[in-house]
Amino acid sequence: AKAFEMLCALKLEILLGKMDILNEYLNRLPYGGNIRGVETASFRYFGKSASSLDVNEAALLAGIPKNPVLYNPLSHPENALKRRNEVLKIMLDCGIITSARFREVSALGLSLKERSFPFRAPHFCEHALKSCTDGAVYSTIKPYVQSLAERHLAATVDALKNYGIQNGACVIIENKSGSVAAYVGSDNYFKAEGGQLQGPLLDRSPGSALKPFLYAAAFDGGLINPKQYLPDVPLYYVGFDPENFNREFRGHASVEDALIDSLNVPAVELLNRFGMDGFYSDLNELGFSSLKEAPEYYGLGIIIGTAEIKLIDLVNAYASLARGGVYMPYRFKAEVSPIEPKRIYSSEASWLIANILSDKTRQKGLDDSKPGIAWKTGTSAKFRDAWCVGYNPEYTVGVWLGNFSGMPSEALIGINTAAPAVMRIFESLYPNNDFPSFAKPYNVYKRKVCAVSGMVPDEHCEKLIEDNYIYGIGSNKKCDIHRRIMVNSRNTVRYCSLCVPDEDAVEKTVEMWEPSIMNYLKENGMTASVVPGHGAGCESLKAAGSRLEIISPVNGQVYIIDDASFESESIRFSAASDDCGKYFWFINKKYYAESGSRENLFWKPEEGHYELCCVDERGGEKKIRFTVKKI
Repeated sequence: AKAFEMLCALKLEILLGKMDILNEYLNRLPYGGNIRGVETASFRYFGKSASSLDVNEAALLAGIPKNPVLYNPLSHPENALKRRNEVLKIMLDCGIITSARFREVSALGLSLKERSFPFRAPHFCEHALKSCTDGAVYSTIKPYVQSLAERHLAATVDALKNYGIQNGACVIIENKSGSVAAYVGSDNYFKAEGGQLQGPLLDRSPGSALKPFLYAAAFDGGLINPKQYLPDVPLYYVGFDPENFNREFRGHASVEDALIDSLNVPAVELLNRFGMDGFYSDLNELGFSSLKEAPEYYGLGIIIGTAEIKLIDLVNAYASLARGGVYMPYRFKAEVSPIEPKRIYSSEASWLIANILSDKTRQKGLDDSKPGIAWKTGTSAKFRDAWCVGYNPEYTVGVWLGNFSGMPSEALIGINTAAPAVMRIFESLYPNNDFPSFAKPYNVYKRKVCAVSGMVPDEHCEKLIEDNYIYGIGSNKKCDIHRRIMVNSRNTVRYCSLCVPDEDAVEKTVEMWEPSIMNYLKENGMTASVVPGHGAGCESLKAAGSRLEIISPVNGQVYIIDDASFESESIRFSAASDDCGKYFWFINKKYYAESGSRENLFWKPEEGHYELCCVDERGGEKKIRFTVKKI
């Protein structure tokens, strides 16, 4: 061992100078208890840096390493004092101090000014040090922001503990640089129930919190405009029948309403139209590190929480929307330069999302939302997680509430628990209520649209409203919902141009929704106008056919069924059309079965590629293709 120490000493002599060796030596010496290094000891015993020590204090510290237990000034002050005087005598003999100075200092007591070490942002410190390999970390944490985040999170969890909610986490990111300004791993580091767990790094179900990213992508793809309608009717997928949170349907809802009210069914249908692969690719580009499976593993349900994500990834993704659609990785180290940003969404689509999510006149259920703050909540299935992320041009704030154990609570609803905490944090960030606002991009225009469909009006649209749209990208499809039809005076028979009688015929404007919506509205007494059936004697009826729509299965869908449950699974066949009573189903051009207008068929699947054809009794025909795979 001595020989090895000699070799190490020689190596140090070659690589370092004498002052460097002394510096490394002083930073490693034991100074009593768990204190190591002269700077730490100086702070602990005297509350100041070692460079500010006087002769008395420096002599005391210089003597401790000889026997850190015996000369510990807190537990053995007399021994420490005696040892300090020995060091002073050596300093006198070496000519470092004068005799007068020796007599003056040796007559003094220890004059300790004990100071506890700071205990700030413990979760962040643990996380940063684990990822640090190059010594000290100069963090991006802002002490004031960290403190208010800790305070508000602790107060929120304390107020909810009687409802079975024991844990929470919070992350605040400075949007311009991607710097983490606050990182709170739990409401209380010393809590027995998971207090030292890293809440922002745990994988949890986000509920509806991913929806804004889908809507932003759909805006960029020209699929939707804010006031354009989406279907909100029962939809059927293999093993998955999405429902809204309140288990009710509206028939149809505007994009704004669907996003504000976090309707599940319109979001699932929009994802089906947009494409799972494209949306999944966007999520990966946004840095969701927990998404490790293939897109089909999560399915369309990813938009309502089937995938688990980390709070810190979610907050950073929302920060991308706050920057106008530009992603950059979050960072903990102040000395690390921000990584080159990457555009995911257009500034126009990002502004449309922010404009919808920050409109106080439309927000429901939260009375203290702040001006200029865009926010979205999420509630996971079975009430295990409550989320809210709020953002403005400067900060993005995310709060997760729940139990690290996974224990559910019916009180775990994002808008009731997490959203108020986010608003209180923003209120503390801007005590003078000087909230910044989002600047509208030049390429976002306003225009008049049909108040019912949200589409470009035609001559039959009577009521118009204003809507924002992205010039050159937003859909310019004309409204085909309002139509002028001929009916008899009792509104019991509809006529076409070939069967309209000379008498007892009047013209009226009606709403002609797509069959799935029209059928749902009729069945639930929600129609704005009654559209009677076509006259049975019209010769053009069979030739004209009808509007026919296959609701389930979904065209182009790949149904992946687990081998263990393959025998028990079934695929639902469901269709809708204009006033038709029967449907005839053909699988790969072979007749399969007949069903009524409100009847669902359930087909036992087999692996393979299928063409499904539905024919109604008027001659209307619709074909789709789908695939069944066994895993």
